[in-house]
Amino acid sequence: MFNIGIITFREGLEMLVVIMALVAYAGNINRKDLLKFIYGGAISGLGVSILTGAVLLMQANRLTGYSKNLFNGSIMIFLAFFILYYMVWLRRQSKYEDLNIESKYNVKATGYGFFIFIFLTVFRECFEIIMFTLPTMTENIWTVIFGSIIGLTLAVVVVMLIYKAAIKISLKIVFDLLTLFLIYIGSEMFGEGILELFPSANSSLQIAGMLVFGLPTLFIFLRWKIKDYTNKK
Repeated sequence: MFNIGIITFREGLEMLVVIMALVAYAGNINRKDLLKFIYGGAISGLGVSILTGAVLLMQANRLTGYSKNLFNGSIMIFLAFFILYYMVWLRRQSKYEDLNIESKYNVKATGYGFFIFIFLTVFRECFEIIMFTLPTMTENIWTVIFGSIIGLTLAVVVVMLIYKAAIKISLKIVFDLLTLFLIYIGSEMFGEGILELFPSANSSLQIAGMLVFGLPTLFIFLRWKIKDYTNKK
């Protein structure tokens, strides 16, 4: 449940930051008529992602024997490498340094433009949550539900505090800390994925897989942070 909470918190925080930024932007330009498109896009994206997740879950539950091991193992290994890819992409984007809507997201202040952008943003983040939690869903869906509720609730609280200026916090620091947790989760997924593919092996294979993925990924992340720190000086 802890891992699921971290994943949903991280993805939910990113999603809510974008939504709240667009809501604030619509208010700043006196275009409250855009709010219905923003909220409509968010609800639509959530609904479509839930339907997609339900279809994937039904298909996954039909698998039995080694087919299920192969499915879960492949998904876990894919998601582990997705975390690595996302780290590289996020560094290139540097997307949390500010919340300038026009320059950062290149969104035109039109209803349909906001609707499509929010729909795609919410669907992408929710779909990532679904893919990360799908292997657990096939085993215990209630763990996923409760973990997701906790993570998303915390994300809502943090975003509201940030935008109401109740706390002074750097989003970049928050996402750096969450990235460290994701590296650990990615290591677990890689190790468990290898073990799923080779169910006859013992737990030492899982530990070896975690180290093979986790140590190089952590080294890359820390090297980036050290480079950023020295460049600022």
